[in-house]
Amino acid sequence: PSLEPEAQAQAEALRAQLFALRISTASLERRRRGAESIYASAELLGHPPLMAAAAQLAGSLALVAAELPAARRWFGLALDLGEQTRDPSVIAYAWQALGAAALDLELDLDAGRWASQRSRSALAQLPTDTRAWALELILEARLHLAAGELDLAEGRAREAVARVAGEVVQPGSAATLRPPMMFPSTGVARSSVVVVMSCSSSVVGGGHPPGRRAPADQAS
Repeated sequence: PSLEPEAQAQAEALRAQLFALRISTASLERRRRGAESIYASAELLGHPPLMAAAAQLAGSLALVAAELPAARRWFGLALDLGEQTRDPSVIAYAWQALGAAALDLELDLDAGRWASQRSRSALAQLPTDTRAWALELILEARLHLAAGELDLAEGRAREAVARVAGEVVQPGSAATLRPPMMFPSTGVARSSVVVVMSCSSSVVGGGHPPGRRAPADQAS
C-alpha cells in the first residue's frame, strides 16, 4: 500500500522486526508474543501484507506449540488477507500450512489433501515461484508418505530439491519473511528426501511412518 514517509518508515521497522524474529533463538512463547505484537502494530498501520506475514509466523509458531485452534485462527487470518490483497503466494502458503496442521496435529489425510489442492490452485498463478512450489511438493510428499504411497512420496521430495537447487535468496527479501519451518532451502528439501526414503524403508519393513496412523487405521 501507498504510505506516507513516516508510516513507510514504521512499516520498514516492522519488517525488520519480523525478519529478526524469524531467526531468533528466543523462547517459543516470547516469539509467539512478538509475532502477535507485530501483527497488532501492522494492523494499526493499515498494512495488510505485513499483517499477513505476521499472521503466518504466528500460525507457524502455534504449530510448533501444537496448538491447532490458534494455528487455524492465524492461518485463516493470513488466508483472508491474501484474498483481500489478491496475493496468490499468501493464499498458497496459508493453505499449505493448514494442510500441514491437518496432517501433523490431526492425522487427517483428507483435510491435508483438500488444503493441498487449494494451494495448487493458487500456485497456478505463480509458475516460476520455486520456493512456493517446493513447499507444496514437500507437503505432497509427506501426504503420500502418510498414505503409504512410497514412490509418489519420494518423487515429490526429489522434485522439491530440483526446484530450489542453486537458488539464492538475499537477506531481507520478501521470501525471507516466511516462517522457518515452511521456508525450504536446498538443504531442507534434500533432508525431506532423506526423511521420505528413511520412512519408506520403515513402511516396507512392516511399520508405518512415526507419528502417523497407518492407512488401514485411518479408514476404521
